[in-house]
Amino acid sequence: MKIRVLIYSWFFICVTAAWSADEGQSEKRPLVFVITGESNSGGVGRNAKATPKEMAPRPSVQIMNLTDGKFAFETMQLGVNNLRDHFRLQDYYEVWHGFENELANAVERNDFPSYKQVYLIKTGHGGSRVEQWSEANSSGFWKKFLERIDAGKKQVPTNSQWVVWFSLGINDAIDKMPIDQWEKETRAH
Repeated sequence: MKIRVLIYSWFFICVTAAWSADEGQSEKRPLVFVITGESNSGGVGRNAKATPKEMAPRPSVQIMNLTDGKFAFETMQLGVNNLRDHFRLQDYYEVWHGFENELANAVERNDFPSYKQVYLIKTGHGGSRVEQWSEANSSGFWKKFLERIDAGKKQVPTNSQWVVWFSLGINDAIDKMPIDQWEKETRAH
């Protein structure tokens, strides 16, 4: 429970920081959300519990297409393009969703005043540990992260506000990695 509260608190802090950094500017900066880390970054919400409206195409979130090699942004739709190319979640692509559903709900509720649309890039990999995200690790997770971010940067305005939601450490804790080592490796990464 403590980890869940911290994770959700971190997400709220990131979103709040992005919004407050935008206040007072005469020009609205596009919002780009990046969700990265282990399986929680992919999603474990059941699509069967989503409403028909939530299952329909959601133009409020333009999600990066991770499967066609072009990495273009497209309208998000649960079960169609929200959970793709996420290591260890292949069996759940059509049936699960993550924070992207609530992100779309928030945009549509006007929780981000004057934003009718935001961008989303998902870069997580299920079961991953901090060591697998190092540049030198053979997993290639960091390389994929950079590839997707670079593709996003080429498509959104240069003045975009980037918000990164980082969910990593649960699998390290399960493996009993000492917290000091986890902090050191996370900072180095």
